[in-house]
Order: sequence, then C-alpha cells, then structure tokens
Amino acid sequence: MRVMIVDDHEIVREGMRLMVGQVPWAVIVGEAATGAEAVAAAPELDPDVILMDVEMPGMSGIDAIRRLRDEMPEVRALVLTVHDGEEVIYDAVDAGAAGYLPKSSSADQIREALEALHAGGSYLPPDAAAKAMRTIVRRARSIVDASRGAASATPREREIIDLLCRGWSARRIAGRLGISERTVHTHIRRIYRRLKVKNRAEAVRESIRLGLVAP
Repeated sequence: MRVMIVDDHEIVREGMRLMVGQVPWAVIVGEAATGAEAVAAAPELDPDVILMDVEMPGMSGIDAIRRLRDEMPEVRALVLTVHDGEEVIYDAVDAGAAGYLPKSSSADQIREALEALHAGGSYLPPDAAAKAMRTIVRRARSIVDASRGAASATPREREIIDLLCRGWSARRIAGRLGISERTVHTHIRRIYRRLKVKNRAEAVRESIRLGLVAP
C-alpha cells in the first residue's frame, strides 16, 4: 500500500511515519503540509491511501478530499484529526473520506484502518459512526421541516421569496406589490421561520434547494 501523509505539523507527520512504518506492507511515498500541496502532489506520488488532517492553512483537509475525489477517485482518504465533533466526522465522510480516526489512535488502530481501506472498505470507530448518524438524522429532520414549511408558504410569501432571491430590497418589493415596507418585513420573518434560516443568503440557498425558485 502506497501511503501519503498530510498534516501541517512536522511532529505529527513524524508520529504518523513511525506508526505507518510498523505496517510491513505499507510504504510512505510522500508528505504534504497543506491541502493544496496534497492536491498538487498526489497525481505524481500516486498514493493508494492519504492520511489527511482536517485543519490546515489555506485549503482544509475536507476541501482537499473533495478535490481529490473528483480528480483521483481511486485514492482512499483516512482522516486523522484532534476534532471529534459530529459535524466534522459527517463532513469528512460526506466529502468522500473512507475512514476517520482521532490522532490519539494507537498504531494497531491505524493498521486496522489501513487494512480496511486497502481491502476496499471503510473504517469508522463505533463512536464516530454514531456521531455521523446523529448528524445525518438531524439534517434529514431539518430538510423535512423546511420542506413542510416551504410547502405551506402562501402565494404572497412565494412572490416575496422570488423577489428576495432576485436581490430586491424590502422597499423595492413593497413598491412592486403595493404593500407597506413593514408588511414586507413581516412576511420575510415568516419566510425565514418556514425555511428555518437566519438571513437572506440562507433563504436563497434553501429556496433553490427546495425548488421554490430556479437557480
């Protein structure tokens, strides 16, 4: 197995080198200190697996995994990070990572993960899998709730949603629809509640995602 190590701290890369070095069938083909360096070097190094940190200067590990998924889909990414939050684990898997481990993992755990990825599978410790599942459930509920709210939007609210997405101000919308600016703001607050968003940018994104307006 050809392994590439990506982390912005030399001491961490050294520790990874020592642990991977204990796996007799694995060879380290190169290293990188940033996500951008990893994306640039991977085609030439041709790794089978990349041990990827999440937080690095410039391009994050998550963004690097997304780029590599498009450019080198055969490469498997194993995320090694100090962060164990639900969103981080979910984002890593959603980006295309085949596995996740905390940096406190033992050499045996890293070997087990490398074996799983080398066999074409994935690797998530039980607690990480549970956290990822909780995030999936929470996001699914949010989508369902937003969809229900969007479906119950009144014709007037749909008019205002369309104009909001076109970049119109509340004053301009009021003039277009022949209502007061205060009434427009009331409608906008209701729209935000229906879509479960906090601002115009989020409202535009959700409106497009839910099919209320065309991109």
